[in-house]
Amino acid sequence: MTTFLLLICVALLVALHWRLAPFRAPVQEKDGFTLRQLPKPDGEGLPEIRIQIQNPLEVAQKESAFGRFLGRLSPSLISRQVYLKTAETIGHEFRKRGIRARIDVCYQEKEKPNSDGR
Repeated sequence: MTTFLLLICVALLVALHWRLAPFRAPVQEKDGFTLRQLPKPDGEGLPEIRIQIQNPLEVAQKESAFGRFLGRLSPSLISRQVYLKTAETIGHEFRKRGIRARIDVCYQEKEKPNSDGR
């Protein structure tokens, strides 16, 4: 009986592994970067490249003394500036190489408190 239950569990694990295979993203580590191939949420249109900077405050501290100072006061502002500067740098490199691209920087807006205190 125990062997039968073990075989059922193994069969379920194999079936689950096979069923979830399309949802696993191939991952490739290269020169300190993680490259993943992900399906687009809408499933249509041209492929996109998405970049997420793992530690924008660290980048700001390495790039300038101003970033070191402001990173402590306003991390969200510095994070936003790091993303904008990264997009600008990528855009500059693309233009130098004759590559036409649209670069969007998307970030979550913080909710503003209501003026009536609610």
